[in-house]
Amino acid sequence: MKSNSKNWYKNLNSYLNYYWELKKKIDNNVSSEQINYLCDNFLNDGADSVKLMGAGGGGFISIFASQKIQQKLLSKYNNLKFVKVEMADNGSKIIKI
Repeated sequence: MKSNSKNWYKNLNSYLNYYWELKKKIDNNVSSEQINYLCDNFLNDGADSVKLMGAGGGGFISIFASQKIQQKLLSKYNNLKFVKVEMADNGSKIIKI
């Protein structure tokens, strides 16, 4: 990884979290109590950022977190379906479904 990759990652997470808070303030229908509960808990449990993806009542929550935090979330929220993706120079790839 390049020396500035940590700054890039930190900035990305800051923007994602800021955007999520702003989006919820602009439109009350963007989220629900359940989604807010999950996102808040993922962040409180150590995730670096969360992003609601999809539209129209279907979609998923993208969670950015270290390997250690990923394992914690997988154990704690074992009733949810997780799909692991990794960043790569040639784009993202689905690792496990």
